[in-house]
Amino acid sequence: MKHRAITFTPQMVDAIRKGQKTVTRRPIKPQPEDVTYGKLTPFMQDDIWWLKYGHSLVEMRCKYGDPGDLLYVKEAWMKNPLPTGWPYFYKADAEEHFTKPEYEKWKSPMFMPKAAARLWLEVVNVLPQRLQDITEEDAIREGIDCENPEAGIYGSFKNYKDGQYGMSPIGSFQTLWDSINGEGAWESNPWVWRVEFKLTNKPTES
Repeated sequence: MKHRAITFTPQMVDAIRKGQKTVTRRPIKPQPEDVTYGKLTPFMQDDIWWLKYGHSLVEMRCKYGDPGDLLYVKEAWMKNPLPTGWPYFYKADAEEHFTKPEYEKWKSPMFMPKAAARLWLEVVNVLPQRLQDITEEDAIREGIDCENPEAGIYGSFKNYKDGQYGMSPIGSFQTLWDSINGEGAWESNPWVWRVEFKLTNKPTES
């Protein structure tokens, strides 16, 4: 079992903790090149994902691991300036718990040490696919915010560009994706890893 890091925004950290986010999509790097003839078709053989390039095969390995592997969440954080209490604070908790100016100087998730990770995820499934192949149900599992979640796919979902509600699940996810990856990222329809996960306990040896 391998341990790997994965980064999330404060809003997505909150969604994971509430059980609303159980899937994440991450661009495959490098992106498979377009081919003139035929369709790029992923398939699994001998527990490895392959991409069929016309008459050629390209091995695809997910940097986020395989089913059963563990991911520790990297998020915006800072050390506790006080000598007592939990040694770290997290931006995802800021609005609820912290109001003092000294708690606003958050460090990038990139620099968060593994020891500071409070959330651990077990990889349930990994699948390569095109970004725009997402379903309405899976968009909801991405943790998008909804005004009336009891309505399911017919609910009123958040537009992450203006903060208003009234979008479909896929429309909402599109604005979330662009807010994280840059304007036009959805339109480019990249190949992504669809990583399904579940919350788990921190391993005793990590």
